[in-house]
Order: sequence, then structure tokens, then C-alpha cells
Amino acid sequence: MKMTMNKVSRAALAGLMVCGLTLSAAPALNAAPETVRATAVSPTLPDKVTVEINKKLLKSNYQLTPNTGETIADLEALEGIGNVEFSAYDVTSIFYDLQAANPGVSAEDLTKEIVADWSEKYKASAPVKGSGTTDPVDGTLEFKDLETRTTNGKYKLYLFEEGNSDRTDILRSVPMIVGMPVRNAANTGFLKTIKIYPKNTGLEKELTNPNENTTDGKVYNYEVGQNLEYETNLVIPHGIRDAGSKITSINLTDVMSAVGTTLDGVPSITVEGEDEELHDLFVAAGTYTDSNDDDWENHAGFKYEIDLEKGSKESEIIALLNKIEGKALSIKYTMKINKHAVPNQDIGNTFTGEFGNGPELTVVDESQKVETSGHKFTKYDAYDENRGLPDAEFKLQNNDGKWAILNNPGGEDGTYKPESIRWGTKAEATILKSAAKGHLQINGLESGKYTLVETKAPTGYKITTEDTNFTVAKGVLTTTALGSDTIANTPLDGELPLTGGMGIAAFLIVGTAAMGTAVIYKKRHA
Repeated sequence: MKMTMNKVSRAALAGLMVCGLTLSAAPALNAAPETVRATAVSPTLPDKVTVEINKKLLKSNYQLTPNTGETIADLEALEGIGNVEFSAYDVTSIFYDLQAANPGVSAEDLTKEIVADWSEKYKASAPVKGSGTTDPVDGTLEFKDLETRTTNGKYKLYLFEEGNSDRTDILRSVPMIVGMPVRNAANTGFLKTIKIYPKNTGLEKELTNPNENTTDGKVYNYEVGQNLEYETNLVIPHGIRDAGSKITSINLTDVMSAVGTTLDGVPSITVEGEDEELHDLFVAAGTYTDSNDDDWENHAGFKYEIDLEKGSKESEIIALLNKIEGKALSIKYTMKINKHAVPNQDIGNTFTGEFGNGPELTVVDESQKVETSGHKFTKYDAYDENRGLPDAEFKLQNNDGKWAILNNPGGEDGTYKPESIRWGTKAEATILKSAAKGHLQINGLESGKYTLVETKAPTGYKITTEDTNFTVAKGVLTTTALGSDTIANTPLDGELPLTGGMGIAAFLIVGTAAMGTAVIYKKRHA
């Protein structure tokens, strides 16, 4: 597949925010619509349709309602946002070119790819079908006479992009793609007027290096010491410095949901499509703190706080706003799984953008969850399963035949919590010892197959089973019990030489025989 899955996964979160309307034919995205009242319906496929933009003021923490092409009652009741620019683009050729280059990839993922790389990759080649601004009163805008098919009969797709606005209390919506034709909810015909509701959110967040160690696609399992790469894309509102603007501060916060990770370095902030690093501009214009600071009280994370009314930093603030106002920021940062991660505990990551105040505007998004795992063992006497055995020695081998070298492993109590794991030769491998009651636990393992190899039995015992194979399960959206195994050792008692093996009866016989010899001897010399 030529299309990178990273782009698809990055767009997956955006998929909740874009208007990925259902398509009824080959490139279709068939989803169950949520319809309240149908617009005009044709029992036959119309040659041309109207797409009606409905720009509504959506507050923070609203529930994302999927676009269906029909009226959505709970959104209709909201305040319309006027004077917002929108442009329509024909992305039909882009879609079908991607489809041809990526056989087997779903239409949904292809449209998400177009949205994810729209401004930097696809926009320049897409024909513009029209532009306009939303009605000042109800926030609507119509794009009329959009053809449903090409001259050779392929269904067409259109992308709608939000532009500038004179409002400072909204964030720009993600581009929306509408694929033709759009059926009505009853599936009895096709919509001639297609209503879409752009969401005034501007934040999407993701884990950019998900591995294959997942069961449900929601939780990914990593080894201790491995990197977790995150990216947040955030649109900064227009008009921050305009007279009457209520935006007086910008606060950007990222926090992990539980212990077990460490922020590695500082975030990288760039404007989408540009290379200039802006972290230092943010720091100069405000304050920056992160979980590596002594006074940080949260789980791993960081926070930028910009007071736009702070006169002492006016020049620094102006320099920052000149770079970011109305732009889409890409914020990248790295977390590492550390030794404090609780095995099989799901760890989330949430990014919050706050634009204050009066009213405070907040956008929040959360990435996929991560975890690390492990396995525990109990070493016991084969003749007495309740007797745990300390001081058995082991080494750990992975499915590739390499051996675990644990960095700063601890393990005095039988629980090994390394800061990281390197895989090398058996001679280099860390010796793992069972502790009191035969306890041995190895934390920080990613999912996969392993072998625990016993190299030395406790004093007075022999190795019964040298290799113990076990599997660490893939990540799943629940906290599950740690896998466990028991390993027996056989006492050496049956192989020790027996002292006095002839028994006391034998000595009595020998003694009597000796006395008899003495009597005979005496008689011969009488």
C-alpha cells in the first residue's frame, strides 16, 4: 500500500470532525445516518445538487453529530455564524488517482488521506468550484449546480474548506468531503439539497508511531524505554489582536493520564507546511513548564501559558502572533515508557487548547492509549507446592533468539523494573533471581513470545524444566491481570549417598562373628 498508514491514522481522529458523508455507490462510505427531517428528495439520481453549509456556534464539550446530508435538529437550534469564508473544490480526480495507486484501501481512508494532506499536497491541483461567505444571520451558504457524475459516469467528490472569519471566538473547522450521490435516510431516493454542518473545532491529536501490538486498535503495547511519538494539530483563531477581541490568553497543555511515562526533551512547534521551529518564540512570549521541572505536579506533560495582555512582553507576543495567528500549528513531542508504568495499565494522553477569557474557549482531544506489560513466575519445591524457592537463576530470551539485558533492573524483591531493555547475547544477559516465596516478576515487556531459561537451581535442588515459554498479550482497552506461570525444582535428596547404609543389624552380625572368632582362637590355644 503506497499511502502511508501514518497519514491515515492521523486523519482518523479528524474523521470525527470532517463531514465524511455516506456515498451510495462504488466509492461509498456506507454509514447509518442519523436523520431528523429530510430535505428535497429525488427517486432518481439528480444530475446536479446543492450543498448547503450550515455554520453553527458549537461550544466546548459538545457531542459530535455525524453529518448525513439532512437536517440535524439539535444543531439547527444553535446560533448561526455569519461572514465565514468557505470554498468548494472538486477532488474527484485526486480521489480516483489515489484509489488506483492504493488498491484495497477503503474509500473512507482515501478521503481521510486527502483531508490530512490537503493544504500541503492536494489543494494546488484541485479545481475551485466556488467561494463565498455564510449569511450574517443564520450562517448558511449554498453551493449550487454541483454535478453528481463526470462525463464518463464516475461519481464526483467535493471538498469544502473553511477560510477566514471576523469572529474571534471560533476555531476553524477541518475540511469536509462530500461524495456523490447522497441518499436520504429512508433509502428511497437521493438528496438534491445536501446540508452539512462544519464543526468549529480545530484540534486533532494522535499517536504517530502505533505498532502492531494491539487487539482493538485503541491500546498499543510497548516495551519499557521505548518512544511514544505524539502530534497535535491545532488551529489558532484569526483576529486575536483586533479591537474588541476577547482572547486575552493562549494556554496549550498536554498531560498523560497515569504514571509510567517521561517527557523526552521539549516539544517541537511548527506552522503546518513550514520548517521554522517556534518553541523558543512561545517560551519568550510567556512561560513554559513540563514534567521534568521540580514543581510539576501532574503526570508527564507540558504547558505553554501566553498572557496576551502582558505589557512587559509586548514585542515577544507580537513576534509570536505574527507567526501563528490564523495558522494550523503542528506540535510534536516524545514520551518514553518508564519503570514506574504499572503492567497492563492503560495510559492516555490529552491535549487541551484554551483561549481565554470571556467566554473561555476550550478544545480537547485524546490520542490512542498505550501500556506496557510483563509476566510473573513462582518457583516452588516439586514435593511441596506451598514451599516457594528463592535464589533460582534465569535469563530471558525473546522470539528472535536474543537475550534480555536490563538497564538498572532492581529486582531485590524478585520484581524487575528496568528503565530499558537491550537485546543481545546470552553471555551479556541479565541474571534474574527468584526472591522470597519463589517470586519472580519481569515488568516492561511488550507483547510477544518469550522463553524464561533457568540457568541455576537453588542449593539442594536440580533444574526440572529448563525452558518456560510464555506469551505477553497485545494491548486491550481494559486493565487485565498479569500472566503467570509456576516452575518446579526437584530436591536432590534421592541422589545423595546413604551414610550407614548397611544398618545396625549388619554391625551386630559383624560384632558377633568377631566374638565367635575369638572363642575359637582361645580354644585352639587352650
